[in-house]
Amino acid sequence: MTGAVRNPTLPDVPTVAESGLPGYECSLWQAIVAPAATPPAIIARLNREIGAVLADPDVRAAFAKHGVEPQASTPAVLGARIRADVAKWRDVIISAGIREN
Repeated sequence: MTGAVRNPTLPDVPTVAESGLPGYECSLWQAIVAPAATPPAIIARLNREIGAVLADPDVRAAFAKHGVEPQASTPAVLGARIRADVAKWRDVIISAGIREN
């Protein structure tokens, strides 16, 4: 398990961090994004409707069959996640010598 926490479908499998590499976290995520010029009211409505869909027990069960736990968020939280991941992976790429700064 490469995420920060154990996967609920495999609760006995420790994460990489728990297995001896503290701080390790590499998780896949997906999001729905819109153009930067999208009106705030439309962003708010999309966020609200997507959150409602992800809260539906049948939708959650369908995701769970594939080991996925959907998490609704906010535009601000998503923006912070994107910025953090860009910085993290930029540092990994540069430190590995894949690309110079």
